[in-house]
Amino acid sequence: MTMGEEMLRLGGVAVIAVSIALVLKNQRPELALQVSIVTGIVLLAATIAIAGEVKQRAEEFMQNYSVDGAGIAAVVKITGIAYTAQFSADICRDAGESAVASRIELAGRLMMLLAALPMVFSAVEAICGLVSW
Repeated sequence: MTMGEEMLRLGGVAVIAVSIALVLKNQRPELALQVSIVTGIVLLAATIAIAGEVKQRAEEFMQNYSVDGAGIAAVVKITGIAYTAQFSADICRDAGESAVASRIELAGRLMMLLAALPMVFSAVEAICGLVSW
């Protein structure tokens, strides 16, 4: 299946689930929330499979071009943290817990900063090495 076809399939699942959730929202709000959460989990599982392909292609790139994997690993880690934090925050917002969602987003941002620090330190060391020729 091509990426376009996969995205259409995932988008179709999302649109159908949102339509069902909207119909249920007035009569059975607890079921609407459950439909939303289950759909999110299904879409997350599909996304994890796609992430595996991204990892494979990044590894191939690193092998073909003898690139140090630390920078790419950090970018992938930061992206994973961002998506996980956003997914969790969205579930909290759907459940009416915007304060909890905000705290999850804050924790995610801090974790992304922490994951990026080694790259920042490496860049500063490289700049210092160039300046002290």
